[in-house]
Amino acid sequence: MIKRNQAKLIKFNWRDIVAIVTVVAITATVFVWTLFVMPSASQNVDTYLLARYHNDVIFQNLPVRDGPTSLEYVISFRRDLRVNETYTNTYKEGEIKNIEATNLADVTSPSEVDGYYLIVNSTSDDVFNGFRDLVGPQVDVKVFNMGFQVILEDSPENVCSKQGFTDNANVPVVCLPNSMFFWLASNSYDGPDA
Repeated sequence: MIKRNQAKLIKFNWRDIVAIVTVVAITATVFVWTLFVMPSASQNVDTYLLARYHNDVIFQNLPVRDGPTSLEYVISFRRDLRVNETYTNTYKEGEIKNIEATNLADVTSPSEVDGYYLIVNSTSDDVFNGFRDLVGPQVDVKVFNMGFQVILEDSPENVCSKQGFTDNANVPVVCLPNSMFFWLASNSYDGPDA
């Protein structure tokens, strides 16, 4: 007598069906909830670019948009040049504007930054100590498409450059060993405590 492989029927009772529906509903709810917890700058949320050097706030209110229009500019944090170093202009389209780090915190209008290549200097006697702990001569951050990206920095692994573009609010980009932190903060969040 030859035995035939017979397909086994899976039998469900009403408790099994309720459990499966509950798991699917919870999973769908968590997925939809995460879409709203991490708002992007392109949504109708007030978002601003924030930056810290070590534990000191450089700025916390740089605009990334003017109403529905995205702004585009580059911020270049620079320290004094060392032997065989040069600065690199990473934003050739923009008009160059030199600005002190302490004055950058006072920028609130989109017209003060839109289309500019902002060269940020810091004196050795202010709180940022001339950005002297930067590994390379500069760290450049480009704001565009209602988000930002670190486009130039020197470090052994270039981790913050490799993180790429982000328009997610409240997700920090950490540049170590340059001790710089950048993130988009929504009006309901002030950034990471460091």
